[in-house]
Amino acid sequence: MLGVLLGSVGAIALVLGAGVSPATSFSFNSRQSAYDLSFSQPDFADALASYRITYTTDAERGDLITLDTQLKTSVQNFVGLPSGSNSIASVTQSGNVFTHFIVSNGGPGGFEIRYDTPVATAPGENFSESWLVRSFDGEAWDLEFLGGGSNTGLIPPDYELAIALPGNWSTQGSNPGQLEFRGIGSGYTILDNFSYNPATNLTTFKAVNHRWDGSSPDLNFVLHGRSPQSTPEPGVLMGLAALLGAVFHWRHLRPLR
Repeated sequence: MLGVLLGSVGAIALVLGAGVSPATSFSFNSRQSAYDLSFSQPDFADALASYRITYTTDAERGDLITLDTQLKTSVQNFVGLPSGSNSIASVTQSGNVFTHFIVSNGGPGGFEIRYDTPVATAPGENFSESWLVRSFDGEAWDLEFLGGGSNTGLIPPDYELAIALPGNWSTQGSNPGQLEFRGIGSGYTILDNFSYNPATNLTTFKAVNHRWDGSSPDLNFVLHGRSPQSTPEPGVLMGLAALLGAVFHWRHLRPLR
């Protein structure tokens, strides 16, 4: 086995195919972990994290590598995509474990893994189910992110972590409507600290580590939702109207003194 790629809740094991000699030139040159978050509800009930892992590699012609990828338990829409001189021979799935075979035609190339996780919100769910956890703080709903990949096998020297959030979350703090940054692992240089682009309506974050040791960056932040509006629900309004009508009727029938 060449190594094991450990994610914050899963693992990617790399094994050379049978009958193929290890290629000393094979390596991961760089890795990017990118998370595109999406949500449209103020309580984050429909929040989703779309995750992409992208590797660039060098390999000799005929190299075959097998990847067993253990993912979040709520994984959806898993795909593996080749680029350059690499190709993906096959993909199989058993529960939240995916096995895919990467075949190199020689020279530089890359491959990408993608999948989605809906927000974990049911009692007992946590970051083993999703990159996102939704919780109620007594006044409003919050959305917490904890993520980043790790690797104890073939470790590329350059690691990049990228985040995209819908809307303007550039104001940091713990108040409603603000983003609370709780930290990232040592060795990372933050290049984009949750800046907002009105043209795309996205808030973005980017950090790099040029001497990655394989440990997870454990990026952690919380989006604090806004408190519910004080406007009564339609049912409450109808009840108040009925009550006021009854009071008016009672006062109208009450004899004058």
